[in-house]
Amino acid sequence: MPLRASPWDGTRILPRYRRRTIGSTKEVRSGRHRQEARVQEVDVDDTARRLLWWGLTAGVGYCASAYVACGNPRQDALAVTWMAVLLVSALAYALWRTTARRRAEEARMHAEIVARLDSVDERQRLMLDAQQQTMRSDIVHKVDKYVSRGWVTPEEHRAISDEYGSYSALGINGYIKVYIAKVDALEVREV
Repeated sequence: MPLRASPWDGTRILPRYRRRTIGSTKEVRSGRHRQEARVQEVDVDDTARRLLWWGLTAGVGYCASAYVACGNPRQDALAVTWMAVLLVSALAYALWRTTARRRAEEARMHAEIVARLDSVDERQRLMLDAQQQTMRSDIVHKVDKYVSRGWVTPEEHRAISDEYGSYSALGINGYIKVYIAKVDALEVREV
């Protein structure tokens, strides 16, 4: 939608749907047309404080006008109603603020715990990698020993098969299958 000229000062202004919004810009799809819309980021706490301040000043003004009009603000229905609504609003704001602080503290603690768990996961992954490398080296060393000897005992065969089972359960097999096939091809001797 093209920009249109302002009738009062000759400048170009944004179309109506663009003028109503303020804040950061993001792209929005509307039907077949793309258009920019501005999205306002609202500070809820500041808004609530401003509303309470406005309510307080309006309530004081109603009480003052009731005092001037009839001498007792408690006899004016509007002033009493306004102050009751203001009191309830102030209590609701205090409760909301307390829970907001608690939620913020819980979110901070949650983020801290997640960061700790991530570091533990990283350390655990490193330990798993080290264990896999140790097992791989041990299997290769034993198989080379058995192949150079030309035979294997039943206990050695069972031990290397169990170690290979544990190694493959960690998630990688790779070239170790070839080594295990070499052990399976060897003669089994009782010593």
